[in-house]
Amino acid sequence: MSSDRKNEIPSNEEVIEELTKNLKDSAIKTDSFGNDETHSFSESDTEADSHSKDETEIRDVDYIEDDLLKERDENLSEEEKRELLQKALSLKNEGNTKFKNQEHEEASKIYTEALRICPLMFPNYRAILFSNRAAAKSTIHIESAIQDCTRAIELDPVYLKAYIRRSKLFERNDKLDEALEDLKKVLEIDRNYTEAAYNARVCYF
Repeated sequence: MSSDRKNEIPSNEEVIEELTKNLKDSAIKTDSFGNDETHSFSESDTEADSHSKDETEIRDVDYIEDDLLKERDENLSEEEKRELLQKALSLKNEGNTKFKNQEHEEASKIYTEALRICPLMFPNYRAILFSNRAAAKSTIHIESAIQDCTRAIELDPVYLKAYIRRSKLFERNDKLDEALEDLKKVLEIDRNYTEAAYNARVCYF
C-alpha cells in the first residue's frame, strides 16, 4: 500500500466494512471465554435478582402513560397545549442544569415530569426529552436508558443524537452488533456525519 493510500481518509463504506470484520473477530474471541462467563452468572443469582428489582422500580417511577396523555390532550385548546409545551421546556432546562451538575437521578425525575406535561402533538420535543432522560439514566440503569433512546427514535426517526447515544449504550452493554447498526443508521441518514465514523473507529478499533 502506498504512503498516499495510507494517509487517505477512509470512506463511510470502508469504515463499515472494517467495523463488520472487527466485530466478527471480536465475537470469536468472546466465545472462547464463554464457560467462565457462565460460571460467574451461576454464582450471582442474588445480584441478578437485585438488578431485576431495580429495573422494575425505575420503570414504575418513570413510566409514561400515553393513553392518559392522549385523553387529556383531547380536552385542551391549542393555546393550552402551547402553554404546557413551554412548561415542559422550562423543566427540560432545569433537568439540563441538574445533569450538568452531575445530579443524574434528579435530572431523570425532572425529564419524566416534563414528559408527563408535554402534549403528544409535539413528538420532536418529546424525543429530545426521552433522549435527555436516557443520558441521565446512563449512570443509573443502562437498559432503561436504551429504552428511552428507542422511544426517542420512534418519535423522531432521523434524530441522530439518539442513535449515537444508544450506540454508545449498546457498546457499554457489550451489544456490539446493535451498536454498529445504530452507527450505520446515522451514516444512512447523513452521509457526511463524520462523527459517527470517528466514533465507530474509536469504539471498535
